Amino acid sequence: MSENFSPRPQSTPASHPDTAVPSLAIKGRYRVLKSLSHDGRTVLALDEDTPSQTFCVVRSRDRRRGELPLPYPVLMRWEQLADHPHLPSLRAAFDDESSQYLVHEYIHGKTAEEYLQLQGAWTEAQIRQLLNQILPTLQDLHDRQLLHRDIKPQNLIQCHEQWVLVDLSALHCTASPNGLDAEALSGSAEYAAPEQIEGHPLPSSDLYSLGVTCVHLLTGQSPFDLYDDRQGTWHWRDRCRFSISPQLTRVLNGLLNPDLNQRYQTAETALQDLNRFDLPINWDALLVLRPLSGLLAASFALTLLQFWGQQAPQLRFNGESASPSLNSSPDLDKAIPSKGSPTGPRMETLSQGIHAIWTLAVSRDGSIVSGRGDGSIEIRHSDRNLPTQFQAHPEAVFSVAISPDGTLLATTGNDNAIKIWDMQRGNLLATWHGHYDDVHHLEFSPNGDILASASRDGTVKLWDAVDHFNYPLRDRNSTPRHSLNAHNGEVHSLAFSPNHRFLVTAGADGKVHLWDWKTGHHLRGLVSSSSEIWSVAVSPDGETLATGSKDGTVQLWNIRSGRPFRQNSLHRNAVVSLAFSPFPVSSSLGLEYLLASGDVHGDISLWHTESGSLSQIKSHQGWVSFDFSADGQSLISGASDKTLNSWNLNRVLR
Repeated sequence: MSENFSPRPQSTPASHPDTAVPSLAIKGRYRVLKSLSHDGRTVLALDEDTPSQTFCVVRSRDRRRGELPLPYPVLMRWEQLADHPHLPSLRAAFDDESSQYLVHEYIHGKTAEEYLQLQGAWTEAQIRQLLNQILPTLQDLHDRQLLHRDIKPQNLIQCHEQWVLVDLSALHCTASPNGLDAEALSGSAEYAAPEQIEGHPLPSSDLYSLGVTCVHLLTGQSPFDLYDDRQGTWHWRDRCRFSISPQLTRVLNGLLNPDLNQRYQTAETALQDLNRFDLPINWDALLVLRPLSGLLAASFALTLLQFWGQQAPQLRFNGESASPSLNSSPDLDKAIPSKGSPTGPRMETLSQGIHAIWTLAVSRDGSIVSGRGDGSIEIRHSDRNLPTQFQAHPEAVFSVAISPDGTLLATTGNDNAIKIWDMQRGNLLATWHGHYDDVHHLEFSPNGDILASASRDGTVKLWDAVDHFNYPLRDRNSTPRHSLNAHNGEVHSLAFSPNHRFLVTAGADGKVHLWDWKTGHHLRGLVSSSSEIWSVAVSPDGETLATGSKDGTVQLWNIRSGRPFRQNSLHRNAVVSLAFSPFPVSSSLGLEYLLASGDVHGDISLWHTESGSLSQIKSHQGWVSFDFSADGQSLISGASDKTLNSWNLNRVLR
């Protein structure tokens, strides 16, 4: 049974008659709803905390059957981690004459093992997400002198896209004056480190178990089948279903090395290596923009030829009515001439078509979706040789969004319509008509339940995405769940915080608003700028907001305080694209997120959000859109110059 605290639902969970014990209440407070497991020594039960009417898990440890209670130093340290996002909090601990009872949060979701059985072998991006959440968790445990000692796929549960490490019943405190006891043998033999099996667990033993868990998820095979006892070596790399980068291979080998001296000693070191760019910065690979007034005439002609050949998303440079298509009289005197097409191993051109690319998105499995100037969609599936193409809108596609699970694609264009497609087959599932003007931006909520749309009509609408299969496949006036009305003018961009906390919207009025996207309630206005805000992004930890303005300024804001703390003014044109790297990367200050910003003339800036170190590449000619790959190793960019490029960040930032 999967184990997070959640509010009481409308009805009590169904209980099987063989396992439900509705009349039993522990300490007169915890009403047993269902037995989750029973091994003769330990009973795990789903309970209701009757005063708060919330679910919890009660674990009883029977001393009479040799089950030793968790000692006070362990309980004290566990309680100190009550607010940890990746661990169940300890609610209570008490004893009677025969047993110790531990009450902790109920974590609802699927285990890593269940995902493996449902979806098959994992990808590198999935493993990186797991490691980036669990490695810091292990460091927090080890810093408190606690060992988990039972890390395995069944004890990793995904709840609201956050991995939670459950079953802390085998916790051991290395600072205990009694040293190790028989409980040192806790853990599963398939995943336990050699020294743990011998009764001498260490912090690196948890890292070993995490590494074994990862190779099991990558291959779908039992760890017993991946380890050669005679040679004392692992053979997992050639059994992975999907390609694995050399960097992740090195990290996993460092986690599961049987030799203690060759294994990672701390989770922090493994995390740094996981997110480290392999090589130092190569300044020759980066182009810094400079004023080039002598080439403006050539730039004018080149821009007219290459940039205005197709309908483009419209910026309101001179105060005219704007839509996401560029008007015919932009500030061409601000254009930066090309310094030549980007070449070299750091960049690969994926396609050079006949239609401009105005928008793109990358799914978690590496599939790339691009929206074209002729209204068509191209999907480059990660597991297929040939791309899928279909006509989505009469003219230019303004925005595309992929649901978190990769099954749905949402598109919009200058027909004011939002269309929902089957991502795998390209079949149209639904067409929604709720805006009366162009829709600029689409994005799915982190859990995939909501699709948000930002429009020239000045509204943001939140649509139920989970019920799309019930909609007839025809135009209809769909009713959104909420309509958000706070902007004085068109809304250009929006972004969900990855941690589910809020939705950010930005518009031509120079303001940014924060919303509770689950209720539609306005939380507060965050930014007031003298320039129109054309793009926004929220860092993966939900702490930093990036805004891109019409005047070329990119600013970073502390969301909690509402104050800016860094500004980049190197762009000389409207900043229309922003994206944070999915994981922190190494810098002079340690680990920090990388922010990419792009403008209407094809320049992309890459800068570290904490140190402020900045690099720039001349990527395209014309309006640019981009997205990071799920593993954070590549930046995929497309532009109105009709090219689609993939940038290897390990080579760009060297």
